[in-house]
Amino acid sequence: MRIGSKLLCLLLANIVLYGIIGYVVVRGNTQAIQLLEKITFSYLYNDAAIDSLLSAIRDSRGSMRDLLIKKYNHSHKIDVSAAKKIINESAFKRESSMKLWLQGMSKIESFEQKTRIQHSHSKDAFAKIEETLQAYTLKEREFITLYHTSDAATLDELFSDFIYHISEEIYANVSKIGEDFRSEIDSDVKHVKNIQHGLIIFSINAVLIASVAAIISGIYLRKQILVPINTLKTQTYDIGKNRLNTIINVTSKDEIGELTESFNEMVRELKIHRENLDELLYQRTNDLISSNEKLRQSEKQLVQSEKMAALAQLVAGIAHEINTPVGVGVTAASHFDTITKKILNSYAEKAMTKSDLEEYFENARESTDLILKNLYRTADLVRSFKMVSADQTSQELRKFKLKPYIDDVLLSLKPKLKKTTHTINVHCDDKIELNSYPGAYAQIITNLIVNTLSHAYNEGVSGNIKMDVSTDDTNVTLEYSDDGRGISEENIRLIFEPFFTTNRKQGGTGLGLHVLYNIVTQSLKGTIVCQSNTGEGAKFIITAPKDVGGNTNG
Repeated sequence: MRIGSKLLCLLLANIVLYGIIGYVVVRGNTQAIQLLEKITFSYLYNDAAIDSLLSAIRDSRGSMRDLLIKKYNHSHKIDVSAAKKIINESAFKRESSMKLWLQGMSKIESFEQKTRIQHSHSKDAFAKIEETLQAYTLKEREFITLYHTSDAATLDELFSDFIYHISEEIYANVSKIGEDFRSEIDSDVKHVKNIQHGLIIFSINAVLIASVAAIISGIYLRKQILVPINTLKTQTYDIGKNRLNTIINVTSKDEIGELTESFNEMVRELKIHRENLDELLYQRTNDLISSNEKLRQSEKQLVQSEKMAALAQLVAGIAHEINTPVGVGVTAASHFDTITKKILNSYAEKAMTKSDLEEYFENARESTDLILKNLYRTADLVRSFKMVSADQTSQELRKFKLKPYIDDVLLSLKPKLKKTTHTINVHCDDKIELNSYPGAYAQIITNLIVNTLSHAYNEGVSGNIKMDVSTDDTNVTLEYSDDGRGISEENIRLIFEPFFTTNRKQGGTGLGLHVLYNIVTQSLKGTIVCQSNTGEGAKFIITAPKDVGGNTNG
């Protein structure tokens, strides 16, 4: 059976159950209300009619008794008209009471037909009272008619034998009917209480039955719907934890069973796909590892190429710079050789004069001075080139003075710098000594200056470059700044990324600052921060340990 059909059956069963309960309760309440209405009408009509009827008879009989007493006393002040008025009012009152009583009995009979509850009273008693009242009325009129023509004894006989006797009979019959009505009312009240008690018992039982039905429905729904759904939920959680070995048993052929079967099929498919995915992931992981390794090798080669390119530029610049003093030295040496040969020829021919010898000595001194100066200049260039190039290629850890080393690096960069009109100011204490990698600092300064020359200034603009060096107990801080065009906000986040450049059209590789970042963070175990706004120049703040060897060991 489908779940919808099961739920519909449960719903219909509950509707029928609650319908029966509602019908019984409404029917019981309706019957009780009808009985209460009957009781109310009994009080309103019957009791009122009986009291009015008895009161009218008492008034009539009292008036006739007063007339009889006055007759015996031979009273000359007998007001027969007043007595007649009272008797007539009594007759009208009796007639009205009987109509009210008859109306009440009709109401009660109507309620008895509705409630199907019959009582012991009969219309015969009412008819008998009507008949007795008619006889009483006739005797009452006869008494008034004979009052002036008959003596007191005759009237007394009429009053005592007939009127009084009839009235007592009416009293007795009316009282009997009144007691019957009150007995019926007591019975009706008892019946109402029985109905109320029965409704209470029925309501309690109905609540118990409804509760049991609700519990049974809940258990059934839990077994048929909630338990399978919770099982599916648990299985879903297991799938989320990558546990795909559990298969749910299909125990029904409804929608839950179909869902369970579909779920089991999905789990089997997921298991197959996971196995394929694991194999594919393993293959892709190996490919990715291989690609990353190739990428790292390529990056290392690019970085090394960048270093070699910078070194090649340095060599070209140094070669060009050395060419001048060497050329001057060669020219001076050639000139010295010429004048020496000339003075020797003069000496051999014995044509040398004192003035010729003095001139030779002066030329020899000038030539040797010129040769020595240019050789010294060449030696300085070679020494600085040798130191910088060796440091950049060997990455040897050693102690060195930072200020002289910066001067040597700037000397090696002179071929590049002399093509510009920029000024470089270095503020560094000559006593600052580091135990670090001088080649790293050479590479840092070279890359910063090359980056400034490539990006900071437009052609023909003269700029100011500053390097401020400070130290504390453990660290050295190099603040490199220029007053060029600055770096935009969107680019400053990317300047240390590999291959990022804004000058690719002019041959920029995007590796200069990336290499710089790696040297600072990896070789020197330091940090680098760039601060810049467009049009306000750029500042690079580099902080590193003074003793990299001690920091590494520690």
